Amino acid sequence: MSTKTSLEIVRLAKPASYLAYLFRELRPLMVSGVTTTEINRYCELFLTDRRMRATHHGYRGFPASACVSVNAIAAHGVPGSYRLQQGDVVTVDVGAGYAGWKADAAWTYVIGPPGPELRRLLRAAWNSCLAGIRACRPGSRVGDIGAAVQQTAAGYGCTVVAEFIGHGIGRAVHEPPAIPNVALSAGGEEIVPGMVLNIEPVVSLGRAEVALLEDGWSYTTRDGSPTAQYEHTVAVFSGRNRVLTLPEFDHEDPAAIDFPPFY
Repeated sequence: MSTKTSLEIVRLAKPASYLAYLFRELRPLMVSGVTTTEINRYCELFLTDRRMRATHHGYRGFPASACVSVNAIAAHGVPGSYRLQQGDVVTVDVGAGYAGWKADAAWTYVIGPPGPELRRLLRAAWNSCLAGIRACRPGSRVGDIGAAVQQTAAGYGCTVVAEFIGHGIGRAVHEPPAIPNVALSAGGEEIVPGMVLNIEPVVSLGRAEVALLEDGWSYTTRDGSPTAQYEHTVAVFSGRNRVLTLPEFDHEDPAAIDFPPFY
C-alpha cells in the first residue's frame, strides 16, 4: 500500500489537471482524415510545451507518447498512419509527469455523431468508471471497485475486459494496489485515506475476450466489438474523493453527469 500526504497530492494534482485540459483541447482534432500519429504528436507537444513529460513514451519500451486505440483495439494502440473515419471510436490514453510526480488518464471520442449503440457504449464506459470512483471509500476494499464497475457495465448490456486493471500512482506510473475491474471474491486490500488510485475500466459493446496483435502492444477484441475507456486519477480523503483529472468537477459530483462531456 502506498499513501500520500496532502502536500504530495497537491503536487500530483498539477500533471493530472493538465491531462484534463489536454482531453478537452483534443476534441476539435477528432475529425475524419486525421492520423493517429498526428494525435500522438499533439499530445506530446501539449505536454512538453508545459514542461511536462509524456510518461508513456519509452515505458517498458512503448514507442509513442500516447496510446491511441481505435474501434476494436481495446488498449495500448500504437499510433501510425491510420486516418480516422466517420463512426470510429477513439480512446486516447496519456500519462504526464512533473517534478517527479505522475498522473495517468484516458478519454474516448467518437468521430461524428454517435448512433444509439455507440452512445450506449460511451455511457457504459463513463458510468462504470464513475461507479469505480465512488467505490473508492475509506474502509471499502479494492474488490468493491471492481464489483461496482462490473455491475454498472452489465446494466448497459456491456462487458468489462478483465485483463486490464487499475493501479496506484504517484512517483511511479504503476504503484500498489492493483485494481481489477471485476469483482474479487476475497475483497482485496482495504482503501485508506491518502491513496491515489487510477480507475480505468475498458468496456466492450460485445464480448470481453482480447488478443494481442503482431505489434506486441495493441490488444483487440476477438469478436471485433468496439471498446471505450475513461481513466481518472483519484485521491482518497476521509470525507470524499477528489478526481484530480476532472478539476472542473472539484466542487460537484461528476456522477451527476450521465453522459461524458466533450465526447
